[in-house]
Amino acid sequence: MPVPGPAPGSDPFGSGLAFGRGARSKGSDPGCTRLPDPGCTSLPSEARYLAAACAAFGLGFRDVSSEGYLLEISDGARTLALAAGRACIYPTNSAAAFTLAKDKMHTSRLLEAHGLATLGGALFFVSDHHRQYRAPGREREDAIRHGVAHGFPLFAKPNMGARGDLAEIVHDRERLETYLEEAATRYDAVILQDVFSGPEYRVLCLDGEVMFCVERATATLRGDGRSALGELIAAYNTSLAGSGISGIPEQSIPVIAAQAGLAPGEMVATGRIVNLPGRRNLAASGRSERLVEPVPAQLASLALAAARLTGLNVAGVDLMDISGGSDFSLLRVIEVNGAPGITALEQLGRMDLILEIWRRILSRAFGRELKPLP
Repeated sequence: MPVPGPAPGSDPFGSGLAFGRGARSKGSDPGCTRLPDPGCTSLPSEARYLAAACAAFGLGFRDVSSEGYLLEISDGARTLALAAGRACIYPTNSAAAFTLAKDKMHTSRLLEAHGLATLGGALFFVSDHHRQYRAPGREREDAIRHGVAHGFPLFAKPNMGARGDLAEIVHDRERLETYLEEAATRYDAVILQDVFSGPEYRVLCLDGEVMFCVERATATLRGDGRSALGELIAAYNTSLAGSGISGIPEQSIPVIAAQAGLAPGEMVATGRIVNLPGRRNLAASGRSERLVEPVPAQLASLALAAARLTGLNVAGVDLMDISGGSDFSLLRVIEVNGAPGITALEQLGRMDLILEIWRRILSRAFGRELKPLP
């Protein structure tokens, strides 16, 4: 039998905290409510969207950590504990599916085993932890030999990284060696791939349906008429400090300058745009260029197949069109994300779609169809 939603003002947590639309959070700023509108910036984006959805659909919401990273939600009969950040905030994704998707190489091999095309690559370990349990040929020294034999440039990324951290184009052996050293400070393994080019897309799949698709744009820097490219990149790197996202290595500056037609040390004219190749993750200052509507059938089909194989109920599938003609005739799966961010929708003014996504997720989690409060 369906469980009726709790009445606004009741307290399913037994904590004295208000419940329902517009109840104010203890210790919060005056403009931020316990169930904030999406403009409240004192919570991480994932928590803000969840809180807004709870407000819209009459569910209880509690910030257990007081920082937006450990949360509880309730319909009055059942309470769910959720976590943001590195955890998966979506209660309908299983731990098994989420953990599998975090391992990019496992995911790539699974998809390829079922005939789905990916960007491929080779896995190498940068840590000696558990070395005795793996076959030879995949250590740090093997990665260097691979790079030299394969030739540069290569695209490198941590096998279990996120948000674009240490995802970059490596142009020579010297940078590969320092890259592996940097990766070893916080990751166990990296993937080395060919460098592909083409439009990139994030497709959000939910319950076997495509909810939205955005095309990602390359991160850029804008000239100020005073600073050289190296100075602009230094400022960009400073802006990333403490974010968990790597900056642009100094060795890459000459390559970026050459691609932009700039001489080393040349001032970048006011308003001139310089692309930062390899940086399309929104967290690393990539941009969601546009919402793709309607979603092309080729993108939808591949994304849904990838989501289904990984077992994810909520999946962010990243795809690249390497056809050269942007006609979707040669698509590749970049990776599958089990905790996909939906900040792009807020930037594109689609809070209605954010709430609909969360309505479907919460309806499934609580086992009843949720509707907006009157």
